[in-house]
Amino acid sequence: MQFVFATAIVSERVIYALSWTLLHSLWQGIVLALVAGLIMLLCRKAKASVRYNLLSGALLLFVIGVGISGLIQWQYQTELLSHKPLVINYPDQEADPIATFRVGEEVVARVWAESRMSTFVAFFNRYTFVIVALWMLILGIKSIRMGMDLWYLRRVCTYRTHVPNLYWRNRMENLAEQLKISIPVQLLESELIKSPSVIGFVKPIVLVPLGLLNSLPTEQVEAILLHELAHIRRNDYLINFVQCLFENVFFFNPGLLWVSQLIRKERENCCDDIAVAAMNSKTHYINALVAFQEFNLNASKYALAFAGQQKMPLLDRVKRIINHHNYKTLSIMEKISLLVSILLISTVSFLSLNQSQAQSIKENHIPSFTNINVSGNGTAGNPQIMFLQDADGKTYSVKRVDKKIQEMYVNGEKLSEDKYSDYEAVIKEIDEQMERDRAQAEEDRKQAERDREQAVKDRQQADRDREQAMRDQEQAKLDREQAEKDRAQAERDREQAGRDKERATRDEAQSKLDREQAIRDRQQAERDREQAEKDRLQADRDREQAGRDRAQAELDRVQAEKDRKQAEEDRKMSLSMVNDMISDKLFKDKNALNTFRLTNEEFWVNGVKQSAELHAKYKTKYIKHANYQINYGSSHGNGLWFTKRSSKE
Repeated sequence: MQFVFATAIVSERVIYALSWTLLHSLWQGIVLALVAGLIMLLCRKAKASVRYNLLSGALLLFVIGVGISGLIQWQYQTELLSHKPLVINYPDQEADPIATFRVGEEVVARVWAESRMSTFVAFFNRYTFVIVALWMLILGIKSIRMGMDLWYLRRVCTYRTHVPNLYWRNRMENLAEQLKISIPVQLLESELIKSPSVIGFVKPIVLVPLGLLNSLPTEQVEAILLHELAHIRRNDYLINFVQCLFENVFFFNPGLLWVSQLIRKERENCCDDIAVAAMNSKTHYINALVAFQEFNLNASKYALAFAGQQKMPLLDRVKRIINHHNYKTLSIMEKISLLVSILLISTVSFLSLNQSQAQSIKENHIPSFTNINVSGNGTAGNPQIMFLQDADGKTYSVKRVDKKIQEMYVNGEKLSEDKYSDYEAVIKEIDEQMERDRAQAEEDRKQAERDREQAVKDRQQADRDREQAMRDQEQAKLDREQAEKDRAQAERDREQAGRDKERATRDEAQSKLDREQAIRDRQQAERDREQAEKDRLQADRDREQAGRDRAQAELDRVQAEKDRKQAEEDRKMSLSMVNDMISDKLFKDKNALNTFRLTNEEFWVNGVKQSAELHAKYKTKYIKHANYQINYGSSHGNGLWFTKRSSKE
């Protein structure tokens, strides 16, 4: 009656094969994690694309290996279902997973390990239906959630989206052509997302938050678009979808989940490298990353977001781009897990020794142990107890004091003292290995402490970076306010210049204004007809105008600096000219100078016309342009000024 309900849907053989395949996938996941860890350690200076390809290949081999395990379980399920495990009862002993050595009373026998393995197999077969049912239930829930996420992505692409202006659509096509993307890519602005994302494979769509295209500098927006186009060029959306399927099926496998996380990190690194290479500027790309440090996409993981996952800190990405290699490869916990994986694989390797090696060891009276348990510190009050099992299943029980064998049992039979020497070499190797393990554990502890200190430093640096980003944002706000003030001032200056010109040439200006008014009237009539279409585009022009205003403000500040420098040069030239006139004894000192006037034709000082020689001297030295003359007098506050010559002169 164990599988009455299950066999109504699928056969019992399928359930057993599936359950054992899932169980075997756990140790296969350990092998996958071990391979991935070695890839990250050995290829930490390689390109991100190399690590990504190797990790993806390892994941594919894992899936193939699980499939082969499934076929093997299917073929041999009849034998497995007919297996009757050996059950041994110990009515006078407590059930303890770790055997206790009592000298002269109990020993560890081979049947103990066999009974424990048989008990595990029987337990697993007994609850196979429950295990498969739980797995299918969780898989079903995850599949429903995946379907809802895909539906949400579909809705995001069609609901509350806006087509950007023509400039960014054309720029998107140029960037796609630069990355050699042959399929058309659509660019949309969305009100529902907080970070740029790529959705779709056959007809990819790049979604950006509404208003982002006009609120950031052009270089940063292009960096964002290049990152998203890099995902499209590499077909990451399809690969990420398949990767999510693997995660749903093997949700219980920590090795696969860890490797999948590494693949996602390296995928973002690959896209970062492509975008930086296309821009040929790390600065603009890093600024784009910093601009998005507060954005975290709260949508589906099946979309590929520019901001990345929270598990990949922004600081690591920036340091990797600057330093040309991985800033961090494996954390201390990942290194410890890798070490545990190596130990597990080593244990499996010992269990897989071929018959010839076992026979050779047996002939030399030196057994190869596959299972070792040690307790006690080796003193007289607390002797060291070692439980050993070799590849043939033979068990050994050893009692030692001060590293000397006191008693030894083989398969429950006590050995004589003259045979202890046959096993001392192997036990010595075990002692050395235990010592190496303790030294390695101490080194790992120290490394963990160093990693924790580095993590504290990284967090402090991240806090400083966030504070700097806030200061930059405040400075940008001040710059925008100053630009608005400069633009308003420039507008007032232009209006004042127009009024001055109108007062000087009112009649001629009035006629010109009439002609201009007629032109404006015609233009206004044309604008009125086009106003309905322009209203839709007005928001885009306003944002573009804001950018031009900022640029104009920058030009105004540059011009002001030039005017200041020119005024300084004029002051120096005035002092030099006055000193030259005093040297030529045209007047006694600076207080004696009232007015002077220097033109291309004549030179006057205090109302006196100077000689042609002095006129030629000062004209050559101080008049830079033939269309200007130099004046000095009380009408301008005894200041030096340049006057443009009239046509009569």
